[in-house]
Amino acid sequence: MNNNLDVNWINQKDVIEKTDVKVRHDAIAKSLDLSTEQIVEKLTYLDYDKAKQLIDLIQYYVGDKLNGTGIELGAGSGIFSSVLISAGLERIYALEIVPGLTKHVIPKVAKYYLKNNSDKVIPVLGTFDKISLPDNSLDFAFEYDAFHHSKNLTITYKEIFKKLKPKGILVMIDRCHPDSMTDEELETLLNKQYSKSFLIEHGYDANIKLTRRENGENEYRKCEWLDSIYAAGFNVKIFRTFYPKVNLKQLYWYFLSKVKNEKQQQRSLIKIFLAQNFRIYLSDYYTLASMKESIFIGKTIVILEKPE
Repeated sequence: MNNNLDVNWINQKDVIEKTDVKVRHDAIAKSLDLSTEQIVEKLTYLDYDKAKQLIDLIQYYVGDKLNGTGIELGAGSGIFSSVLISAGLERIYALEIVPGLTKHVIPKVAKYYLKNNSDKVIPVLGTFDKISLPDNSLDFAFEYDAFHHSKNLTITYKEIFKKLKPKGILVMIDRCHPDSMTDEELETLLNKQYSKSFLIEHGYDANIKLTRRENGENEYRKCEWLDSIYAAGFNVKIFRTFYPKVNLKQLYWYFLSKVKNEKQQQRSLIKIFLAQNFRIYLSDYYTLASMKESIFIGKTIVILEKPE
């Protein structure tokens, strides 16, 4: 399939007037004169090498399951789709709801990094709640910082579950708040307005007032992620968070502390230290723990499997 052809699973007119889609679509038009590397960094906040580091890390955890036909959900620039093809995937659908990305950016990125193999990346205009592929047809699904845009996590997970083959893998890299986060704290995050400098830097109209909620953001706690994951039928293989490096000096001062409300923090710090330095996990595999790798501080990695 020629990846310069449009593949549309939704009508562009149905999405282009939505605030969160329109502002991103308009911003893309202002970025097309940038180099491919600059576009990737602007949209994804990382470069090709870091994207490859993450895919290498995923391969460490999923073994030989990174093959066949896959889908990147909320693909953005499509950089991960290109890296996944380089890692051995035969074909990948790079699904995005922003027309400017599927028409211009994803094909450009694929051609730049994959050359003659760029047709293995198929840009698709669509949503991850309605995937127009046969059930049980995908070997692998991947998302990076996309699912927090989902309006209903359970619907999203159930749709992907249907499309994956038995034993198929869904890999997520996203943000996950602790269950202790209050509704009020979440509302404060969502109501925050972007600064004028942020709007200019990302190609938005500098004169608009745009909140994180209006830009399609959602903030989910660990329990909300897991409730939707289990409701869809997935098995959880990995659910861990990248934490800043914990050193012995920090542990020393925490051990000396006698303040009662820090006891739980002490226990957590010990868990992080053991996991980072010795890969010893003192909690269940689905509980937030830590990882030695530190290039994605603050992100949570989740690996799910569809049962046979």
